[in-house]
Amino acid sequence: MGILSLLVLALFAMFNQTQKALLANVNQSDVMESGRSVMDLLERDLVRARPANIGTNYVLNNEVPPSTNLVILRTTSGLPNGVAKDLFLDGWRRSTLIDDLYYLAEQRPGSWIGAGLFVAPEDASQPDGGLGTLYRYEDSQPETLRGMGAGLRARELYRRFFEDSNYRSNNANRLIDGVIFFRVTAFGRFGEALDLTSRYQSN
Repeated sequence: MGILSLLVLALFAMFNQTQKALLANVNQSDVMESGRSVMDLLERDLVRARPANIGTNYVLNNEVPPSTNLVILRTTSGLPNGVAKDLFLDGWRRSTLIDDLYYLAEQRPGSWIGAGLFVAPEDASQPDGGLGTLYRYEDSQPETLRGMGAGLRARELYRRFFEDSNYRSNNANRLIDGVIFFRVTAFGRFGEALDLTSRYQSN
């Protein structure tokens, strides 16, 4: 009877460990699946980005001139170092960076909207804190970027995204929670990375 009890306990312990491993694998797959689905959406979304052929095409700092078509701003350096180190468990090999991405998209000839991605806490109108939710923004009021004043109207699209937090939160949709790293790198037509050394690129 004692040997039979020992065998039952050993089998139970083995099946219990197997179940834990399978559940952990399922949870990890769920985390990766949400990341893959968001990447597919971003890929389809960013194909819409177009130069409006007015003003500067790309900028990487806070001094954004009117009618900029693509803006990448580092909004926060991410989580405090101690927290990031504890999360990654690999020393200092990673840094948590959060960027905001804004671009112009042409809905139909001459009708443009501002669109973008940003990381914010639960309330999308609050500033970044290094951990939050990735939101997808799309302006609900298209502007005509032709003729006199086109640059000012493009600047208004930009202002709604970066300077009007209530408007931005009203036109933003939640994509994925628990984001601690969102870095955007733009590449030029010859495959070169556009960074702070190539701040302004013409159309």
